[in-house]
Amino acid sequence: MSTSTLHCGPNILESYMSDEDMIMGKEENIECEIIMVHCRLCTAITHKQEGFNIFESDKNIADKIARCLPILIIPQDKFSKYICETCSDQLELCNDLTIKSVEAEKLFKKQLEEEELAKQMSTKKEKIINMNQETKK
Repeated sequence: MSTSTLHCGPNILESYMSDEDMIMGKEENIECEIIMVHCRLCTAITHKQEGFNIFESDKNIADKIARCLPILIIPQDKFSKYICETCSDQLELCNDLTIKSVEAEKLFKKQLEEEELAKQMSTKKEKIINMNQETKK
Protein backbone atom coordinates (compact mmCIF):
# COMPACT_ATOMS: atom_id res chain seq x y z
CA MET A 1 0.00 0.00 0.00
CA SER A 2 1.36 3.36 -0.92
CA THR A 3 1.18 5.94 1.85
CA SER A 4 2.77 9.29 2.50
CA THR A 5 3.06 11.17 5.77
CA LEU A 6 2.42 14.89 5.84
CA HIS A 7 3.48 16.94 8.86
CA CYS A 8 1.10 19.81 9.22
CA GLY A 9 1.31 23.27 10.66
CA PRO A 10 -1.29 25.58 12.22
CA ASN A 11 -3.17 26.36 8.99
CA ILE A 12 -3.80 22.72 8.14
CA LEU A 13 -4.57 21.84 11.74
CA GLU A 14 -7.43 24.32 11.95
CA SER A 15 -9.78 21.93 10.19
CA TYR A 16 -8.97 19.17 12.70
CA MET A 17 -9.18 21.20 15.90
CA SER A 18 -12.04 22.23 18.13
CA ASP A 19 -12.94 25.92 18.43
CA GLU A 20 -11.81 25.88 22.06
CA ASP A 21 -8.34 24.60 21.15
CA MET A 22 -8.00 27.27 18.48
CA ILE A 23 -9.02 30.05 20.88
CA MET A 24 -6.53 28.78 23.48
CA GLY A 25 -3.78 28.82 20.85
CA LYS A 26 -3.01 25.16 21.34
CA GLU A 27 -2.25 24.60 17.68
CA GLU A 28 1.32 25.70 18.27
CA ASN A 29 1.93 22.76 20.61
CA ILE A 30 0.28 20.13 18.44
CA GLU A 31 2.09 17.96 15.95
CA CYS A 32 0.08 15.72 13.73
CA GLU A 33 0.57 13.24 10.97
CA ILE A 34 -1.86 13.10 8.11
CA ILE A 35 -1.56 9.78 6.33
CA MET A 36 -2.09 10.03 2.59
CA VAL A 37 -3.19 6.98 0.58
CA HIS A 38 -3.75 6.23 -3.07
CA CYS A 39 -7.27 5.38 -4.14
CA ARG A 40 -7.37 1.78 -5.32
CA LEU A 41 -9.73 2.61 -8.17
CA CYS A 42 -8.41 5.89 -9.62
CA THR A 43 -4.98 6.32 -7.95
CA ALA A 44 -5.88 9.78 -6.61
CA ILE A 45 -4.11 10.69 -3.40
CA THR A 46 -6.46 11.28 -0.50
CA HIS A 47 -6.26 11.64 3.27
CA LYS A 48 -6.63 8.23 4.86
CA GLN A 49 -9.31 9.55 7.21
CA GLU A 50 -11.32 10.92 4.26
CA GLY A 51 -11.12 7.73 2.24
CA PHE A 52 -12.99 4.48 2.76
CA ASN A 53 -11.33 1.23 3.69
CA ILE A 54 -12.48 -1.37 1.18
CA PHE A 55 -12.69 -4.17 3.74
CA GLU A 56 -13.56 -2.34 6.96
CA SER A 57 -16.27 0.03 5.79
CA ASP A 58 -19.94 -0.55 6.55
CA LYS A 59 -20.63 0.42 2.92
CA ASN A 60 -19.87 -3.13 1.60
CA ILE A 61 -17.31 -1.67 -0.78
CA ALA A 62 -15.58 -4.98 -1.54
CA ASP A 63 -18.90 -6.58 -2.55
CA LYS A 64 -19.81 -3.64 -4.76
CA ILE A 65 -16.41 -3.68 -6.49
CA ALA A 66 -16.77 -7.43 -7.13
CA ARG A 67 -20.28 -6.91 -8.52
CA CYS A 68 -19.58 -3.86 -10.67
CA LEU A 69 -15.94 -3.77 -11.73
CA PRO A 70 -13.70 -6.19 -13.66
CA ILE A 71 -10.97 -6.23 -11.01
CA LEU A 72 -10.18 -8.59 -8.17
CA ILE A 73 -9.40 -7.09 -4.79
CA ILE A 74 -8.44 -9.33 -1.90
CA PRO A 75 -7.26 -8.38 1.59
CA GLN A 76 -3.92 -10.14 1.08
CA ASP A 77 -2.82 -8.24 -2.01
CA LYS A 78 -0.16 -5.55 -1.75
CA PHE A 79 -2.20 -2.66 -3.19
CA SER A 80 -4.07 0.15 -1.47
CA LYS A 81 -7.10 -0.84 0.58
CA TYR A 82 -8.73 2.58 0.33
CA ILE A 83 -10.94 4.36 -2.16
CA CYS A 84 -11.55 8.09 -2.38
CA GLU A 85 -14.91 9.76 -1.83
CA THR A 86 -15.39 10.39 -5.57
CA CYS A 87 -14.90 6.72 -6.43
CA SER A 88 -17.13 5.73 -3.52
CA ASP A 89 -19.93 7.90 -4.92
CA GLN A 90 -19.43 6.54 -8.43
CA LEU A 91 -19.33 2.98 -7.13
CA GLU A 92 -22.67 3.58 -5.38
CA LEU A 93 -24.18 4.79 -8.66
CA CYS A 94 -22.78 1.81 -10.53
CA ASN A 95 -24.07 -0.56 -7.87
CA ASP A 96 -27.53 1.02 -7.98
CA LEU A 97 -27.60 0.70 -11.77
CA THR A 98 -26.49 -2.93 -11.57
CA ILE A 99 -29.25 -3.76 -9.10
CA LYS A 100 -31.88 -1.92 -11.16
CA SER A 101 -30.81 -3.62 -14.38
CA VAL A 102 -30.95 -7.08 -12.77
CA GLU A 103 -34.44 -6.30 -11.43
CA ALA A 104 -35.51 -5.02 -14.87
CA GLU A 105 -34.21 -8.21 -16.52
CA LYS A 106 -36.23 -10.34 -14.09
CA LEU A 107 -39.34 -8.26 -14.79
CA PHE A 108 -38.91 -8.56 -18.57
CA LYS A 109 -38.39 -12.33 -18.33
CA LYS A 110 -41.49 -12.69 -16.17
CA GLN A 111 -43.56 -10.62 -18.62
CA LEU A 112 -42.28 -12.70 -21.55
CA GLU A 113 -43.12 -15.94 -19.75
CA GLU A 114 -46.62 -14.66 -18.99
CA GLU A 115 -47.12 -13.64 -22.64
CA GLU A 116 -45.91 -17.03 -23.87
CA LEU A 117 -48.18 -18.80 -21.38
CA ALA A 118 -51.12 -16.68 -22.54
CA LYS A 119 -50.35 -17.59 -26.17
CA GLN A 120 -50.17 -21.28 -25.30
CA MET A 121 -53.50 -21.08 -23.48
CA SER A 122 -55.04 -19.28 -26.43
CA THR A 123 -53.72 -21.90 -28.86
CA LYS A 124 -55.09 -24.73 -26.68
CA LYS A 125 -58.51 -23.03 -26.52
CA GLU A 126 -58.57 -22.68 -30.30
CA LYS A 127 -57.72 -26.36 -30.72
CA ILE A 128 -60.47 -27.38 -28.30
CA ILE A 129 -62.99 -25.14 -30.09
CA ASN A 130 -61.96 -26.56 -33.47
CA MET A 131 -62.21 -30.14 -32.15
CA ASN A 132 -65.71 -29.41 -30.75
CA GLN A 133 -66.83 -27.91 -34.05
CA GLU A 134 -65.51 -30.91 -36.02
CA THR A 135 -67.29 -33.40 -33.77
CA LYS A 136 -70.57 -31.52 -34.22
CA LYS A 137 -70.37 -31.90 -38.02
